Amino acid sequence: MLSRYVFCCAPIPLQSPFVAACLLKFVRRFSNGEPITVQWLGDQIGWPLNKPKTLDELHHLEAIHDVLDLYQWLSYRFEVSDSVDCGVAIGVFMVCEINCDVVLF
Repeated sequence: MLSRYVFCCAPIPLQSPFVAACLLKFVRRFSNGEPITVQWLGDQIGWPLNKPKTLDELHHLEAIHDVLDLYQWLSYRFEVSDSVDCGVAIGVFMVCEINCDVVLF
C-alpha cells in the first residue's frame, strides 16, 4: 500500500505523455517484481542521447530529463535492492542536463 502512495505522489509534469508513459512502465515493472535497472531505463529513453537540433527535440530531451529526475526521486523512496539502482542514473541525469545546457547557451 505504501508503494502505491509513493508512485501516486511522484512529481511528474502531467502535460507530458512521454513522462506519464514512463511512470506507468515503472509501476508495472515494480508491481511485477522486476528490477528497474539503468540498462532498462536507457532502452526506454533511447540512450545514448543526441544533441537536439530542433525545438521539438529539445522538448523531448526535457521530457527525458523529467524521466531521469523521476528515476532519481524513486531511488530515494525505495531501497536499491527493491528495484531502483541510482549510482549510474545520476551520471545519466547529469549528461542529460549538460545536453540541455549546450543547446540553451
